[in-house]
Amino acid sequence: MNNSFLRYNHLGYAPFSPKVFLSTYPSAFSFQILNERSELVFEGELLEQGLWEPTQELCFKGDFSDLKAPGRYRIVLDSSVQSDWFQIGEAWISDQFDANLKSFYYQRSGVDLLAERAGKWARPAAHLDDAIPFHKSMDRGGLWNAHGGWYDAGDYGKYIVNAGVSLGTLLLIAELYPEVCKHSPLLEEIRFELDWFIRMQDHDGGVFFKVSPDRWDSFVPPHETIYQRRILGKSTTSTLNFAAVLAHAHRVFSKEHADFARKCLEKSKNAYLWAQANPDIAYPNNTEGSGLYGDSVYSDEFFWARAMLFREGVSDFDIFKDLLEDSKTQSVLHAITWRDTQNFGWIALALQGMDLELQEKARFQLEQSAKEIVALIEQSPHRISLSEFHWGSNGLIANHALTLAVVHEWSTAFDYAAYAFELIDFIYGRNPQGMSFVTGSCASAPKFPHHRISGSDGIDEPVPGLVVGGINEFRQDSHREVPYPSDLPGFSYSDFQKSFASNETAINWSAPLCFALAYLKHNYTSKKLPSIQVLTWDLSSFSHIEQVKALIDANAQFIQLRQKSGTFEDKLKVAKEAVELCQKNEIRIVINDDPYLAKESLASGVHLGLKDTPVSTARFILGSKAIIGGTANSILDVKRRLEEGVDYIGLGPYKNTSTKENLSPILGAEGVLKVVQMIESRKKDSLFVCPFYVIGGISYEDTQVLQDLGASGIAVSSLVVGADNIQEAYKKLKF
Repeated sequence: MNNSFLRYNHLGYAPFSPKVFLSTYPSAFSFQILNERSELVFEGELLEQGLWEPTQELCFKGDFSDLKAPGRYRIVLDSSVQSDWFQIGEAWISDQFDANLKSFYYQRSGVDLLAERAGKWARPAAHLDDAIPFHKSMDRGGLWNAHGGWYDAGDYGKYIVNAGVSLGTLLLIAELYPEVCKHSPLLEEIRFELDWFIRMQDHDGGVFFKVSPDRWDSFVPPHETIYQRRILGKSTTSTLNFAAVLAHAHRVFSKEHADFARKCLEKSKNAYLWAQANPDIAYPNNTEGSGLYGDSVYSDEFFWARAMLFREGVSDFDIFKDLLEDSKTQSVLHAITWRDTQNFGWIALALQGMDLELQEKARFQLEQSAKEIVALIEQSPHRISLSEFHWGSNGLIANHALTLAVVHEWSTAFDYAAYAFELIDFIYGRNPQGMSFVTGSCASAPKFPHHRISGSDGIDEPVPGLVVGGINEFRQDSHREVPYPSDLPGFSYSDFQKSFASNETAINWSAPLCFALAYLKHNYTSKKLPSIQVLTWDLSSFSHIEQVKALIDANAQFIQLRQKSGTFEDKLKVAKEAVELCQKNEIRIVINDDPYLAKESLASGVHLGLKDTPVSTARFILGSKAIIGGTANSILDVKRRLEEGVDYIGLGPYKNTSTKENLSPILGAEGVLKVVQMIESRKKDSLFVCPFYVIGGISYEDTQVLQDLGASGIAVSSLVVGADNIQEAYKKLKF
């Protein structure tokens, strides 16, 4: 079989994600999707997209987004052109996030990597860097403790400016997606690097630029290197990177580690004061054994640092006045790079609430950048946001996804998650090379990255979770006789160890990919719902807020706020208070009927009746991460809801109920069984299914019957909120 004509995500897709692939096969105009049993489950047309200049290929787009059922599938154009197997499911996103985050652990210097955590990539501590001299260019005696930190890329150097943008990106994950922190070592990994940052600050507040060997190390393990390592440089850019990152760390760590957070903020302020007094100290112009990271424009780093400090409530040093001037001169870019950091400043202003005029300006600027990224994707025959491929193109692509994700925090002008998913598709296989660019991710992943640890440890597989730089049409390593497959720009990648221009790894490329995966995880894998939903009820003697508080005390995990009377403003006031209470206790709460009320109150989602807002409209209003439930009164309604792609179905009425007017025909056990049988049939046919909650007159005796029938869960109202003791009533429910 030939799959070289097919460009698709080699790991797979999420059930609700876009599922777009590309074909460059000129003889096919339609496609099929087969399941593991080689059964046809989807057919579609291939739509011509135009000639993609970088590879001179005519591209055709296939879209099977309507296929949502989890399973293993393949794309078929004809008997000779087929894809390998890929997944529709959620697990691979979480697995890749974990692997990408762990790649930072494998980059740790100065500590033992033990087998119980590192597996076969275990290695002894090396490069302790706890008493190293200063480079001769610094004209400074003595020794310095620069222990710890991550190796920067494929070499063994440690650089503040590249680590700064990497830390800033990881801190943004911790801030925007805190649920990720609870189930991963993200904060531990951030803290490891922050400890090194703090050691790199001089007594006067300035921050040293890098730790590097006198000569480039050979491809040998860290503990076998031979060159002396030294502290090199102290610059304005390194100091401002430090100031910005430590201010951000104050925000992320203040709740759980207040003393450390205060220490971070003090050190950030000291660094900023040094930079104010030394506004144009250049980077060390030395490349004998390390990367240059040359940057002679300091205004973007000043902006980033000021925005972060302002957001943390620092009001001295004329920060606000200077920040206002920055906001007049700093542009918004599509991506964050180590050289151009101003987007971090704009993001900080967009997320703060102390100055609403600055917030509005920042949000508008970032929205325009996101709009441009979306337009680039739509205009490209290859559906990618780059027209030129520079060094680290995969990092740029992941950073474009980051920009879309940040704007998604307040805007639903576009389906940002869908576009971000397509960008990540490129990294995991929908590219001209027809491979995943992340080590260890699948069979097509790089085997020979430009990475000294992987190239010298005697293990066949490279360290997993590392994203390589990717396509680089400028091929700065051509003198190394790199075997590029073609002279065309779009084929400027080679899985060859000497290809530092296309196949090196770097922490500032891994960090935005880590962010993008956290974003996709947040949007596409966070909808596993509890089996019991409780609906509040319009009661004059027992308000909705009192009901919510009582349900929280009862340890309820899934609430539907069902306000049927009052103005929108009255409902919104109640909804905001209810949502705030639920969020503090990590409880899912959906709003009945009204997606606009759900959006304004920041609820988890909405539950829609059969005559309410269409599901597609609600999805557009609330975005892909929202929980959208839908009522169904019959087996035909269930089919409709499944075709609409709801996250759950409220199926009823099971029996007669006093909490709902204009009751539909009673379903009973027979009706529930028919739905269960229909869903099982859909599973066999690889069609999408979702959980369904039986509602309407449920009693305690019914719960076991409904479990035996195969219901996913139950939804109750008067049984719990109408009880004399809500806590006891809820505890009696077993499902």
